[in-house]
Amino acid sequence: MVERKHEVGGSRIHKWRLFRGGDVDGVAVSGTLSHSVANLGSLVDIRLEGNHINGVVPSNWTSLMNMKLFDLSRAFLTKFKTQTTIPDLHVLISTPFHPAYVTAERIKKAKNLELLLTAGIGYDHIDLNAATAAGLTVAEVTGSNTVSVAKDELMRILILVRNFVLGYHQSIIGEWDVAGIAHRAYDLEGKTIGTVGAGRIGKLLLQRLKPFNCNLLYHDRLKMEPELEKEIGAKFEEDLDTMLPKCDVIAPTKLPDTERWLEGFATLTLLKCFLQNEKPGSE
Repeated sequence: MVERKHEVGGSRIHKWRLFRGGDVDGVAVSGTLSHSVANLGSLVDIRLEGNHINGVVPSNWTSLMNMKLFDLSRAFLTKFKTQTTIPDLHVLISTPFHPAYVTAERIKKAKNLELLLTAGIGYDHIDLNAATAAGLTVAEVTGSNTVSVAKDELMRILILVRNFVLGYHQSIIGEWDVAGIAHRAYDLEGKTIGTVGAGRIGKLLLQRLKPFNCNLLYHDRLKMEPELEKEIGAKFEEDLDTMLPKCDVIAPTKLPDTERWLEGFATLTLLKCFLQNEKPGSE
C-alpha cells in the first residue's frame, strides 16, 4: 500500500493506492485510522457507515475487527439512516455522492468522526473546508478506477464513431433506416486517434485501441518510454495545436498545461473530428 498526500484548498487529502490480493482493503482502513497497521487493537468498537455495493466495505472484515457497520445500500433508507447514525460514527465510507453529501452540517453533528474515506476517487461530495476545521482526514483510493475509465472511454469512442445512439433510438421506436445511420457510421480502422495525456488512463486507452489498427497519437508533457511507445505503436506529438487537425477522434484523458484548452472558437476551429470527453465539464 502506498500513501501520497497533497493539499486542496487547505485540506489534507490522502491518496491511497491499493494493491489487489489478501486483506489489503481492510489494511487500508486500519492503517488510516491507527497510523500503524500493527496497532489493530485501536480499532475495537470503531463505528463505520458505508455500503456493500461491489464490496465497498467487507462485512466479514468489519465483523472480525468488532466494528459496527451501517449499510446504506438501499437508497430509500439513505436519508433516514444518515441523519440518525452520523452522530455516532468514527468513519464514513462512501462512493462519490453516495450514500450522501458530506456537508458542513453533517460534519458538525459527527463528534466522533475521524476519517472520511471515498471508496474510489474524488472528494467533490465532501465539504473540505468543514473537514479541515474539524481536523478530519479525507482519503481516496487513487488509481482504483483507471482500467474502468479506459474501457469506458473506448466504449464511448465506439458509440460516437459507429453512430450507435441513433441506431439505438431507431430500435426502441421500431424503425429500420440503415441509410439514416450508415452515413455517419465509420470504422475505426485507419482512423487517427489522439489522446490528450498518456498517463495511467491514457496509456491503457491507447493499448486498447491498438487492435483496431488505428493511427495512434498522444500529447503530453513527457514522452513514454521508447519500448512502451513502440509496443503500443503510438506517436508522440509535442505540440497540441499541431496534433488536433490530424485527428479523427480526440480523447482527453487529462487536463493539459493550457487551462480550459477547448474554450473558445480558435481551438474548436482546429477540430475536424469526434471529441470524446471523459473529463469534468469545467475542463
